[in-house]
Amino acid sequence: MNHKCKFCGKPASRNMQGYCQVCYRYFVMESKDVYDLPKYGEITYAPNGDCICPFCGKAFRKLGLHFYYAHGMTSKQAHERAGWDQNAKATNESYRDLMRDKLQDKCVVVNLLDKGQATCYVPGSSGRPRDKVSAMTLSRLRKNRLKGGE
Repeated sequence: MNHKCKFCGKPASRNMQGYCQVCYRYFVMESKDVYDLPKYGEITYAPNGDCICPFCGKAFRKLGLHFYYAHGMTSKQAHERAGWDQNAKATNESYRDLMRDKLQDKCVVVNLLDKGQATCYVPGSSGRPRDKVSAMTLSRLRKNRLKGGE
């Protein structure tokens, strides 16, 4: 017998209280609520700071994968359909801060400072000669020099 989730209508097994696996985890295991849908073009957040999905009202720390797995659309498609700018923040603010700090540590400390020792500027170095600079870089340098001199 074919059972459907009582929330989203996707296939559900009998032993999950009438929910599909995703909704069971959301409602039963994590005891989360469904919120009112935001107005078109608005991003709203749950009391814990999670972003509310504009299509189903569930709140998640980040919506990108939720859009894909629950609604079958890419983040770009979901942003367009919800009336959001492409650079709209569809994540929990504390999560953004955590990821920014991790990225800062990884990029600056590990990649630039630790791994970049071999390429650091050395006082008295001749630098990169013109024959090693690409045509695109030379063109940009000329344009910048003209802008600065005006």
